[in-house]
Amino acid sequence: MKGFVIKIEVELKENIVSEYKILVKNKQREQFIELLMKFYKSGARINERDELGAKCFLLKGNLSYKEIQEIKSKYNLSW
Repeated sequence: MKGFVIKIEVELKENIVSEYKILVKNKQREQFIELLMKFYKSGARINERDELGAKCFLLKGNLSYKEIQEIKSKYNLSW
């Protein structure tokens, strides 16, 4: 399997949380990142986790403290 398995939780305004487990194939990665970016920019509350449960952002894990703080500030997210 060549791709990235991601678990996404999306919180809607009505405090309803939907959970999805998605296989993003390598050739679809950039398109999926663009889609996630649109959701973040719209203010959607998204929780991305890799298949081991580690937090990630736009399919990128192992972020530095500085990167996490920038993401939190730019997109008004809690980590």
